[in-house]
Amino acid sequence: FKQKTAYEIRLSLVGSEMCIRDRLYAADLIPEIADDILNIDRAMRWGFAWQMGPFEIIDKLGPKNVIKKCLDKNQELPKMLQVLEKSGNEFFYNKNMYLDLDGIYKEISN
Repeated sequence: FKQKTAYEIRLSLVGSEMCIRDRLYAADLIPEIADDILNIDRAMRWGFAWQMGPFEIIDKLGPKNVIKKCLDKNQELPKMLQVLEKSGNEFFYNKNMYLDLDGIYKEISN
């Protein structure tokens, strides 16, 4: 099968209730199941063969779009979306850095 580009994934997933629900669930589990978003994304890519982890997908969908959808449905924002919003940053990832629970970008190390 042909692998989709990030743009094609975004177009097919925007508004998908299941997609958003699953990503919101992951966004609320920091630090319960992992210390940071990086390790959740890695676990989903490495352990479940996802092309992108949930936070990478939220970044592709546009976190502001996801936040707006939550607010429009009167849903409480998951922890990491609250952290992102309070930090003033637009994305969970910025070049070779990821947003940590404290709202500060940390360098991605191998």
